[in-house]
Amino acid sequence: MSQYHDDYRRMSGQQRKELTDQIYQEAGGICHICQLPVRREDASLDHLIPASQGGLSTRDNLALAHRSCNSSRQDKTINKTQVPVYDGLAWFTASDDRFS
Repeated sequence: MSQYHDDYRRMSGQQRKELTDQIYQEAGGICHICQLPVRREDASLDHLIPASQGGLSTRDNLALAHRSCNSSRQDKTINKTQVPVYDGLAWFTASDDRFS
C-alpha cells in the first residue's frame, strides 16, 4: 500500500470533509460521472484511476461523484464519452461501454 493511501486513511473525518468540500467547490457541485448536480450529503470522492489499479489518493486523482455513481462504477475506468441523460436522470450500469 502506498504512502498516499496510508495518509488518506489517517485523515480525520474533519480533514476528509474539508477535502471533499474543496473538491465540491472546484467541481461546481457537478458529478464527474453523470454530469448532474450533487447534493452535499450525497457527495463522495472518486478515484479517477481506481485504487485497485494503482491510483493514488492524491488531489489530482480525486473527483466529485454521487455516492451511487461512485459505487456503480466500482473499480472500472471511465471512457470520456458522455453518459446519456433522460428526463434529468443519468442512465448507466457498470457493464456499459463507458466503463473498461
